[in-house]
Amino acid sequence: MHAENSLRILFDAYWWQSGPPSGRNVLTSLVDAWVQEFPGDEVTVALPPGLDRGSTVPLVPDSVAVRNFHVPLQALAASVELAAARGYDVVLAQNFTPVRSDALRATFVHDAMFQEHPEWFTRAERQYLAAIPALARGADLVFTSSESEKERIVRFNAGLAGATKAVGLGLATGFASAQATPPSDAPAPGRYLLAVGRLNVRKNLEFLVDALDGAGIISPELPLLVVGVADGAAGQSVAFDRAVRAGSVVVCGYLPDGELKWLYANCAAFVFPSLDEGFGLPLIEAASVGAPIALSSIPSFKEFGLIGNFFDPRDAGSVVEAVTRALEEGRAGAAASAGLVERYTWKATVRAMRGAIVEQIERRKEPVFRRIIDSAYKRTRGLDQGLDEDLGAEDLARSVGRRVVERVRAGLRGYPSSYFGRSVTLRNRRKLRLGSDTILGHGVTIDALSRRGVVLRDHATVDQGAILRGSGVIRNLGVGIVVGPRTSIGAFNVLLGQGGIRIGSDCLLGPSVTVVSENHVYVDDSRPIREQGEVRAETFIGDDVWIGAGAVVLGGARIGTGAVIAAGAVVRGEVGPMEIFGGVPARLIGRRTAKGDDFSPELG
Repeated sequence: MHAENSLRILFDAYWWQSGPPSGRNVLTSLVDAWVQEFPGDEVTVALPPGLDRGSTVPLVPDSVAVRNFHVPLQALAASVELAAARGYDVVLAQNFTPVRSDALRATFVHDAMFQEHPEWFTRAERQYLAAIPALARGADLVFTSSESEKERIVRFNAGLAGATKAVGLGLATGFASAQATPPSDAPAPGRYLLAVGRLNVRKNLEFLVDALDGAGIISPELPLLVVGVADGAAGQSVAFDRAVRAGSVVVCGYLPDGELKWLYANCAAFVFPSLDEGFGLPLIEAASVGAPIALSSIPSFKEFGLIGNFFDPRDAGSVVEAVTRALEEGRAGAAASAGLVERYTWKATVRAMRGAIVEQIERRKEPVFRRIIDSAYKRTRGLDQGLDEDLGAEDLARSVGRRVVERVRAGLRGYPSSYFGRSVTLRNRRKLRLGSDTILGHGVTIDALSRRGVVLRDHATVDQGAILRGSGVIRNLGVGIVVGPRTSIGAFNVLLGQGGIRIGSDCLLGPSVTVVSENHVYVDDSRPIREQGEVRAETFIGDDVWIGAGAVVLGGARIGTGAVIAAGAVVRGEVGPMEIFGGVPARLIGRRTAKGDDFSPELG
């Protein structure tokens, strides 16, 4: 930083006037909010070749300097030309990270959907987008819009865990300031459904049309208006084309913000049927004018909370039911989304981004050794947060030395990408699979003898004294155990996989937790229990579950994503997503919420 509390920042503004509509809205809104929130920063935008300040739409703010790219391709412009830029503290690119830079490299990666669902993209798109994760490995910071998108980026690119930050988005400034104006051929208010998005397979519009047309919900008298243009792998079906010819579906193409705003404000319901999204800006647009909403129950949408009627985007009955409810509730049902615009703002987004940038710049002032260890720690542990700033050099050196010894110890035993504490016991190793950067603490015992073995995914940790056993007895082999990435098995835990144990990603199991998957039969009081056999049932623990100290999870239990189990609880049966259970036997005592303002007991 060239002056106290001031940054010189260069924005990749290749999409300022063209490119994906959502990307253009993000870019222009980001720059507008930045100059308003941080007027002391020196902001420069790099526009595409031939575009000058006077011809930009929207206009570049007067306080922002302008320069131009020379390469007519955004991926090359961002990765190569931004690398040559000098005199900036930060270079903020869109999707494609500069190959090098003296400045801090920050990149906004809009989504990594192409890695999870390559079938939704054309071959040319996949080849073009493949450079995004490869280049991102050189970024100091990777920004993205939602926690669910951050999770996906890290899941497919574990090395980006420490650099990736979810910063949210807001209502596009152009949309917010636009005057609602009816299109020239606008239908009567309240006499149409609305869908907004590019016409491709991911947007799932053909399935929506099949479902609504088949149920008789859409018709020439109540058509579905689709605002968007064809882009990417096509998704329209014969039924979609037939509905267009019949007048039950009207494809409007691209519309200016004012006309789109009018359609949102006057629709009978806004329907968002996407199979996947990184964020979902149209939902904020719809909420800003009080439109009733029916939407897919996908991770990024569920982050918003109960803002409308959710449906399974692959279940026609679910779609029809949710859209019908939205139509019946009308504007009264839209109250659920009323606070969305206040919760997601560009002010909050740029403050989060700048805060992360300043923190990273300050970290650059630390000794090179500490920065290298901090980066390695975040990468190997799959975490955002690195070393505690109060950790002294001597203590850090001891910790590093201990880790080096543990790495060597694991390597000598045939696991060169893991870390082993002292006195680790491994039995039936041919059935044991350890992912990258797994850690086994002092005295851990793993017996992998079982049908499927014992599997620890990348960055999983097993603390001191824990026992993982795939089978109980050799007369009846067990199913085995799978522990997901970045999950921590606590000290002195016992996991018995006779009936199969599956634990998801990012879970925390406190000390002395027991998880079993088999129960003894004891109904015959004339025979010893040990002779009556066992009943096996798989135990499932979803992603992001916290289980408090001393809890017991019995065979056949199913614990949903995001659930919390209190210390000492005994769990059997079903625990729903985001539910908090405690007691013996465990029962529902609370629920987690998006705002975190619910009842939160002492969990241990």
